[in-house]
Amino acid sequence: MRRRQRREPDGLRLADISRPVTFRWRADSVDDFLRQVAEARDPGRSEEFLRPDPPLVNLLQRHPCCVRAVDRLRRAVRNREHVLLYSDYDCDGVVALTILKELLLAMGLPLNRLTWLIPHRIHDGYGLSLALLRKHYRGLAAKCRPGLVVTLDCGSAASKEVAWLIGQSADVLVVDHHQVFQDSSAHANPRVIHLNPWAFDAPPRHQARITRLRQMCAAGLTWLLARAALPPNSKAAARRRDRFTLLAGLATVADVVPLLGGNRALVKRSLALANDAEALAQLCPGLAALQVKYAKGLTQTDASITEKTYAFAWGPRINAAGRMETASHALELLAARTSEAVKAAANRLTNLNEWRIGTQDAISNSAREMAEQVMQARQPQILLLCDPSWHPGVIGIVAARIREEFNVPAILCAMNAAGDWQGSGRSVPGCDLGVLFQRAHAAGLILRGGGHAAAGGLTFQASNKEALEFWLNNEVGKTLPPPAKSMEADVSATTFSPKEWGEVLSSLAPFGNGNPAPDLVLEGAVLTELRPVPRKESKQREVFAFQACLQVPGRHQNIRVSWLDLERAAAWWAAEWTSRREASTAQTLGDKVKYRLALEVYVSGSSPAGTERSPGADSQGARRHYFHVRDCWRLHESAVEPKGW
Repeated sequence: MRRRQRREPDGLRLADISRPVTFRWRADSVDDFLRQVAEARDPGRSEEFLRPDPPLVNLLQRHPCCVRAVDRLRRAVRNREHVLLYSDYDCDGVVALTILKELLLAMGLPLNRLTWLIPHRIHDGYGLSLALLRKHYRGLAAKCRPGLVVTLDCGSAASKEVAWLIGQSADVLVVDHHQVFQDSSAHANPRVIHLNPWAFDAPPRHQARITRLRQMCAAGLTWLLARAALPPNSKAAARRRDRFTLLAGLATVADVVPLLGGNRALVKRSLALANDAEALAQLCPGLAALQVKYAKGLTQTDASITEKTYAFAWGPRINAAGRMETASHALELLAARTSEAVKAAANRLTNLNEWRIGTQDAISNSAREMAEQVMQARQPQILLLCDPSWHPGVIGIVAARIREEFNVPAILCAMNAAGDWQGSGRSVPGCDLGVLFQRAHAAGLILRGGGHAAAGGLTFQASNKEALEFWLNNEVGKTLPPPAKSMEADVSATTFSPKEWGEVLSSLAPFGNGNPAPDLVLEGAVLTELRPVPRKESKQREVFAFQACLQVPGRHQNIRVSWLDLERAAAWWAAEWTSRREASTAQTLGDKVKYRLALEVYVSGSSPAGTERSPGADSQGARRHYFHVRDCWRLHESAVEPKGW
């Protein structure tokens, strides 16, 4: 550990707010900073972390469960067995189903021997549905019943359902990444292959490999299974591997699993394929059509495909199908080849996503009010919010917003047709929802539930709400870690220029869970100019860019930087700028560091129609507006205390 040295007056600070470390160090150069951040993110593998094209290593290749799974798939193809694929309804499950369906067809299984089921979120609920399986089997002749059933992104907690399938003379292959229920005795049956790293036993020397596999989503595990099954030296197989890599990278980002190790390498390769327009059009015309619709009105730079495209453009549109109607629409988009089918599928998902956004915004307002009341009343360790009017398809997204805003785990619940509460939760570091829901089920407080550390779903009787809420708060209070501290580095202005910031970002990207973008802080800088630059408006919300001039202390040199995606007050736009005063602050909230920029603006003339006067506006039109700043250069003036914080 290096002792922190005294800051030079012209120093720039690079801050990384992602990891719970308690030390600060001095970096002698940008390369030094990158090495130390990479080592903190992925200990012992910093060199691989910083490689532009990290290798795609199949950690599953030689595992006995993977060998058994590949052998069982080959036997099904060889014997022309009927195979049933059953997946979850989100992007992870749909992509896993797409990959395995195409793998089996490529291996030679006739299409008339292959069927698939995706449950309806509202009618069938999460995971393996015994009612849906029975309904499917009732329509089958005895000779058409599947000899192999593959569950994708579900099945680990479905002991009763797996036992029922075995009773129907089917072998069961479970490809999943969720926590395994301890009472899942059916999975010990020799007819079950449990391709879930949480069920793997490994000697200590292989524990690191198992830990990395546990960070993967179901589509990522299916991608590894497909790579193990495909012939290594075949042009057709190479093209198929690229398609599977493209899709699995999208699912990895959409499912918010850690972007470290193999996951990060997968996403980097996926993004490289996606940014090759010709390759994207050949590998997945449906995603190419989504990008065309999404990129309309964006600048060429903004239209480039990044992990944010996966997280906020493609992923939500694919998820919208299962949230609002049926996930089969998303499956159709990924499989579409003709221009008519591609266009129809892309239009359908875009329309469903717009419907989802409107529904989600209404629920967000209601949930935020409810959360504020609960937080003011008793400061809970976890939020359990229920409303029978909420749409069950979007409560998971809103739970993520509530978690982010209040910095506690959040579970939102809607009422299903049986009169039970059906919920979706999002967690904070240190609180494993998958384990929590297992223990709640064992305690008899919920009817069913499952998930992983960051997210999960559950169903419980309305009469158990108060008892469950008390139990959850008690359990989370025992395990929640103390707030994480930020990791910072001092870099001398003589060795670092803000122009090098692009190098920092490109070296550490793609960003996401476990690997968020670092922040550059110009400490003590003076804001000398700020002007709005109009950008194209999206249908979801207005987006503006702001250009600023900063004067670095001790250098008497202006640096021009940009802010993107500021949440703004309406009075900012259409105003004439004549003068300004500025201040900015930072507040530590749990493991997040949130900056808010306060600008006191003198506006000449009357304010635009429909805008409200800011609190404290004076007779000359002085207005103070506060903004939460995201993913941008952040001005930090620690000596200034803002008004109205």
